[in-house]
Amino acid sequence: GLLRISAHGGSPTQLTTIDQSAGETTHRWPSFLPDGRRYVYLLNASKLNMTGIYLGSLDSPERKRLIADATAPVFSKGSDDNRYVLFERQGMLMAQQLKVPSGVTIGGPFPIAEKLGGENSRGQPRFSVSGNGLLIFETGSPNQVQLTWMDRSGELLGTVGEAVQGSMYPQLSSSESHVAFAQSDGSNFNIWVRDLTRDIPTRFTFDPSLNFQPVWMLDGRRIVFASNRHGAFDLYLQSAAGEPELILKSGNSKFPSSFSSDGRLLLYAELDPKTKSDLWILPMEGERKPIPLLRTPFSESAGAFSPDGKWFAYTSDESGRDEIYIQPYPPSGAKVQVSKDGGYRPKWRRDGKEIYWLAEGGALWVAEVSAGAQLQTGVARRLFESHVQNTADYFAVTGDGKRFLIPKPVAVDTVRPVTLIQNWLAGAKR
Repeated sequence: GLLRISAHGGSPTQLTTIDQSAGETTHRWPSFLPDGRRYVYLLNASKLNMTGIYLGSLDSPERKRLIADATAPVFSKGSDDNRYVLFERQGMLMAQQLKVPSGVTIGGPFPIAEKLGGENSRGQPRFSVSGNGLLIFETGSPNQVQLTWMDRSGELLGTVGEAVQGSMYPQLSSSESHVAFAQSDGSNFNIWVRDLTRDIPTRFTFDPSLNFQPVWMLDGRRIVFASNRHGAFDLYLQSAAGEPELILKSGNSKFPSSFSSDGRLLLYAELDPKTKSDLWILPMEGERKPIPLLRTPFSESAGAFSPDGKWFAYTSDESGRDEIYIQPYPPSGAKVQVSKDGGYRPKWRRDGKEIYWLAEGGALWVAEVSAGAQLQTGVARRLFESHVQNTADYFAVTGDGKRFLIPKPVAVDTVRPVTLIQNWLAGAKR
């Protein structure tokens, strides 16, 4: 939800609360009206009839939906002295006249500019408008990424499929014959699977929500993933020919990351308002009752079982920034820090003798691992610069540790035109 804080500092207080029972997921991008008490904001929800731009107030919990199928709200005064809400809809910049103070919309929305540049999966404003009629925005093609094979030196070995608007969390099947990934269509993400032998993509999920972080089961036929189709991100299990099965539902969002070597345990992260991100285990047999693995005041995420199941690697911010750690499984309290310059998303080599991770800025690192009675790790070495734009985009590595599948950004309109409009209302098509 949204929080408020005095401009002079102090403690933030809750302003809006997410209604998970109604499928709400986020409240974002507030923009004040001239009275400094009311504001417009974006409400995202897994139910399409809830998503849109809402009018809220500092003085009341009541709210009102103003505009459906819209993102990135910004309030502005026009040259005609009327008030408007500027927003995006399917890549187009639009405006809606708003009667103040009643908050009643007048007429319908009308376009101001087309083809805003870049990618906008978070629904944030990609434009800026002043109080005297100036409007500035980028144009051009959306950002694209290309799943790209790279070797240990960073040399490009080839690509997988075509460049798309958004492709995240590539995950190789155990046979390495297929890759699963989350792909954006501009407004949400769905899971896709590509047959690497025949170079054929197949859409795996068909839900108008966010579907993230696919993790293959050992049989290579089923995938566990996170989806917010009912509010918080819950865990689903699905085969290519079957319907999704809800395997874990709760009020907190959850994200899968790794199976144990025998496939009986699923390691996942859960976001808890009190303890940040925690690591949990979900047994895949019996009652499937979750078991806490690491619950601390710090944030632990992206857990990965070692191939022999005796250890698990993960990301933690206990040092003040995210680093990679390894602990015995089950946890004994002892742990080894592997990274030294930040680390995200650890991955093991199939024989357990190396571990890989991404550092801030997208560099891919490696360290040798020796697991006897005690675990020892070698000096961390940087392999190559992956150029991923977001370390959450993840990466995949083959079992022998020789090839890496990276969601590499494509240089499309790297220098985007910036358009400045004086008196944007005068040129609008109303």
